[in-house]
Amino acid sequence: QLNDFLKLKILDYIAPEVSQVIGPPSNSTECSGEITEQDLSRLFDSDGSGFVVIDHFMPAEVVLSVRKEAEEMTPELQNAGMGRQGEKWLDKTYRGDRFKWLSSADVSAYPAIQAWMEKIDKLRTRLNRFSKFDLTRSEIQLAMYPGNGSRYVRHRDAFAGDDNRKVSVLFYLNTNWTETQGGELRLHLASSTIDIQPHANRVVLFLSDKIEHEVLPA
Repeated sequence: QLNDFLKLKILDYIAPEVSQVIGPPSNSTECSGEITEQDLSRLFDSDGSGFVVIDHFMPAEVVLSVRKEAEEMTPELQNAGMGRQGEKWLDKTYRGDRFKWLSSADVSAYPAIQAWMEKIDKLRTRLNRFSKFDLTRSEIQLAMYPGNGSRYVRHRDAFAGDDNRKVSVLFYLNTNWTETQGGELRLHLASSTIDIQPHANRVVLFLSDKIEHEVLPA
């Protein structure tokens, strides 16, 4: 049986053809901020390859405030590891982001991030109403890819049989992002491969144990 590290090395050699790129959001200034029933149906697609992209998730001025507060936390970020508890390793070739888990106490001095966390918690409640999941809490991670080719190779956010994580929610803070900066999210679906550009105020949702994905070099 292959260990997690060898599985990642094998997957990293597989270079699928990208069938779709989800590009810049519309120029609308209207804040949508809600996940619709149609979105939820797509998320819980029967073959497990459903995902949702929501643009204009919060008012633009709030996003700028969240980014500013996140930048103030940059000195607290740590190098990210990979693998299960007891089998973790550090290798920037495979995962090069820096991160910090956030608790309510951590963000008590950051009102914009607090408002964002409250919005994510409301999203959790809505997911519970629509699905069979009993999502009792949200885990919030602040992550930054510092450039120089930093990436995260193909993986899932939850191991098979792991009940701790059900739905992954990504919220981007990359204002004025351009393709030369890299860092796109690549989803490996059952019948296609999709690249999602990481524009600010964009939210991406998918099932943590179903969809393999990667962050392309930044």
